[in-house]
Amino acid sequence: MFLIQLADKELETTRQKYAVGEVSPADYDRAKMVHDMTVAGLQNNPNEQERLKLKIADFDLDVAKKKLAVGCITQSEFDWIKLGHDAEVSHYKLMQTGAENSSH
Repeated sequence: MFLIQLADKELETTRQKYAVGEVSPADYDRAKMVHDMTVAGLQNNPNEQERLKLKIADFDLDVAKKKLAVGCITQSEFDWIKLGHDAEVSHYKLMQTGAENSSH
């Protein structure tokens, strides 16, 4: 329970920073997803945790595409983020396949 409260407090701190403009909307949205993923892990909900990891990877890739388009990151930085995204997609599909096989 203590760790969930700690995650809640960290999210609240990020929300307050967002409210005064110290954190971007994208950073705040990502913080919410990380919070939810952390809580899912602490509540021993691996399926939800894996789903949220994929959601964060999708989000990171989307942000990276936008940053690349305006020159805020290099092509190699984008490629690194895309590689991480693709690895997470593969891991998620593997987890789903394992879950399907164990339910039959």
